[in-house]
Amino acid sequence: TMETRVGHQQAAEQRNVKLLVLYGSQTGCAEEIAHLITRTARRYRYATRVLSMDTYASAKEGFLMPSAELVIFVVSTTGQGDPPDNMKRMWRFLLRRTLPPTALSNTRFAVFGLGDSSYQRYNFTAKKLYNRLVGLGAQPVLPRGDGDDQHAYGLYGALDPWMRDLWQVLDKLYPLPEGVQVLPDNPTHPPPPRYRLVTIKPASNAEPISSTFTQLPNIEGKWDYMHPYPAKMKVNTRITAPDWEQDVRHIVLDLQGSSLTYTPGDVICVLPQNTIESTAMFLKTAQIDPDLVITDIIASDPDDEKPLFHTPCTVRELVQRHLDFNTPPRRHFFEVLSYFTEVEREKERLQEFASSKGQDELIDYCTRPKRTATEVLRDLPGVRLPLEYLLDALPTIRARSFSISSSPLMYPDEAHITVALVRYRTVMRDPRIGLCSAYLESLNPEKSKIHVNVWMQPGVIHLPAPEVPIVTVGPGTGLAIFRSFIQHRKMLSDQSHIVGDTVFFFGCRHRAKDFLYGAELEAYAAERKSFLSALHVAFSRDQEDKCYVQHLIRQYAHQVWDIMHNRQGVFYLSGSAQRMPIDVREAVSDVIMQQGRMDAEAAEGLLQRWEKTAHYCVETWY
Repeated sequence: TMETRVGHQQAAEQRNVKLLVLYGSQTGCAEEIAHLITRTARRYRYATRVLSMDTYASAKEGFLMPSAELVIFVVSTTGQGDPPDNMKRMWRFLLRRTLPPTALSNTRFAVFGLGDSSYQRYNFTAKKLYNRLVGLGAQPVLPRGDGDDQHAYGLYGALDPWMRDLWQVLDKLYPLPEGVQVLPDNPTHPPPPRYRLVTIKPASNAEPISSTFTQLPNIEGKWDYMHPYPAKMKVNTRITAPDWEQDVRHIVLDLQGSSLTYTPGDVICVLPQNTIESTAMFLKTAQIDPDLVITDIIASDPDDEKPLFHTPCTVRELVQRHLDFNTPPRRHFFEVLSYFTEVEREKERLQEFASSKGQDELIDYCTRPKRTATEVLRDLPGVRLPLEYLLDALPTIRARSFSISSSPLMYPDEAHITVALVRYRTVMRDPRIGLCSAYLESLNPEKSKIHVNVWMQPGVIHLPAPEVPIVTVGPGTGLAIFRSFIQHRKMLSDQSHIVGDTVFFFGCRHRAKDFLYGAELEAYAAERKSFLSALHVAFSRDQEDKCYVQHLIRQYAHQVWDIMHNRQGVFYLSGSAQRMPIDVREAVSDVIMQQGRMDAEAAEGLLQRWEKTAHYCVETWY
């Protein structure tokens, strides 16, 4: 038949290997890179499938191993070196002790990791996966690639040269069939969109559509990204002085009747939305009809995941609730736009931004001035982006994670979060506010009934047994998690439990401006009980000499050493990931040398032992 002939013809134009691209992605970055590798592979004439590791695993009953001859893995690392959720099932299987060392001897593979070298467990998941695959007999076709967010070009700094090497190596192993050529780099026609959108014009008297979320938990009865819990917001109050530069919010969410539970140290994920104004502006600039109703979303590739929202919904709802046009767009955005302008100058510029050679120009034009997708489209009046390609061009909005700043013993039906709103000026001096910050700032529970989409996740650090003494250091909003710890220990102490000493070091600029929860903490300290045995606060700008938490750690070295060395306590640090964690670690090293009478090398050895045995625990963020 005609179809069979076309099938044979296509197969004849492909290389003699089936390529499988598997990804483990938490926020969508690894998924995006996996799709980029897939598009390039298809251009180079490899028959390629792309799936998340667990989608692949769930389709393979029982034996969850990648059975393909050639597999490329793209994996990110979350939090403290944990694998992303959508690879956990396959990862657990790969770790089985019963698997023989020859289990994957027929598989060739490559691994590219996405990470951030400022974190201690940089690309931990990629390293572990690579080593385990080798341990099961799989043969690497080239060394592991380590993407680094800190690189001037971001992840592409490592990805571009790694991909160049990958295609060269694979070309030797699997040469092109006779007379077949690689497809051009800048085709005149766009590749098919990742999703096909089925749309209808709404009737003029149609009822408004309510939600792109189910408002029901998932099959296991849990709330997650696809099934967030609409928590009622009870309080959204500024807790820094009105004239202070930083707006920090105390937010209270009602969990009553939700089945959501947490323990101190856990994290609440908040799924923000774009504001009504910014959504209207984006759709107007993109010249897309906001009132079209999307009745269904169909993946072009049968292997592809369904996107993370439910239909029917209007285009306006889809964009407002799910698409991030606020973060400076990545390279793929410019590649997609390049297909949809007839203006030659625009097309050339977009193709340059999308290429590895044009990265410096892209940084100057987009990354450094933090240009949004709306602003890019405004600069390119010739671009007509079809609705179908919107989901290709823009990433989905990521959830923001916040340490819960309350104790479930003190507030059984509530979760509190302490949020610093992100405001800054770009290099062009334009004022900017983060997507989640703009969203939270716009919510006023005193004026109307407001629900915020949330779910819980286990945190990186946890409160130890009540009797274990602890030293906690949390400058700025780093205090959130320790407010939860202190409240929890106060409740246990009030119920006559034995509670170990709790020393808290807090740091801010001024007592009168940004001493977060100051009155509450001082009232707890005034009780002179072990749940807050000592409160040390560094107000860095209230005196001539700047004073930070690391100065106070040295000042109260005897307390730190007594808890850590004499009483086998635990040291916790939470806060911004810039200089502070390094300065605090140096201060603790000085405490060990001074109090333990050790040299620098011995002190470092002890500190590393504490880190390995979870006696020195750090949670930081950017």
